[in-house]
Amino acid sequence: MLMTKSRCILAAALVAAPLASQADTLSELRAQLAKPALSPLKATIEVKSLSRNGEGKDLEESVGEAAVQVEDGPQGLRVAFARELLQKAEAEEQAKAADPKSKTPASSGMGRLSPASLRELLNPAARLSRLLDRAKLKGEKADSWQGKPATLLSFELEKPKMSGQFADAVKKYAATLELWVGPQGLPLAAKTRESVSGRAFLVFSFEQQSEDEHHYGLQADRLVLLKSESRNQGSGTVGKNEARTTHVLKLQS
Repeated sequence: MLMTKSRCILAAALVAAPLASQADTLSELRAQLAKPALSPLKATIEVKSLSRNGEGKDLEESVGEAAVQVEDGPQGLRVAFARELLQKAEAEEQAKAADPKSKTPASSGMGRLSPASLRELLNPAARLSRLLDRAKLKGEKADSWQGKPATLLSFELEKPKMSGQFADAVKKYAATLELWVGPQGLPLAAKTRESVSGRAFLVFSFEQQSEDEHHYGLQADRLVLLKSESRNQGSGTVGKNEARTTHVLKLQS
């Protein structure tokens, strides 16, 4: 009888151990994400993008490439585009007015350096916290990221709240999140995959797949995105489309 009770206690302990480990990893991660980012920061952010819409002779392709200097501190976010880039973008717009097929890499690249995208690169903790709010933990295992020991957490993501006609049009949704976490709950990298399909107005249908990969770093007390790459492809009644956008943040002393 005593042996049976001992075995039951041991079995319960073995089951509880991984659950406690998962809870510790998540609590440490959330604690890291909740820390305020107070340290000032200077950086250069570079972006490259490629988008294609349509097929064959109807294919339209657009490329973007630009860079911006940013400074985030007590006075807020300051953004500075080089004079040469501004002049190049203006020349591109003038050329496009004469020839609609003219390429606009500088202008398109600047368009992908919006305040919203810059904020996410400089302060990614808020977005990651929102992802975790709709994430259900599916697994945890020891792993590594770029040669560093890490814990790999795997999640299934619930469909985000939507409004308007798009919410009614979405019929199928599936998404996953993989998150590599280092010591003390510091996020090292994240990868999300999302698949959406639906139909609207009886004749309009669509399918869209996307994959985002984020590489995190720590500057003093501030979590930043050192690299962010987004890949999307879709098809539907209006044709095929694909896009890839990469942001790289280079810290300055």
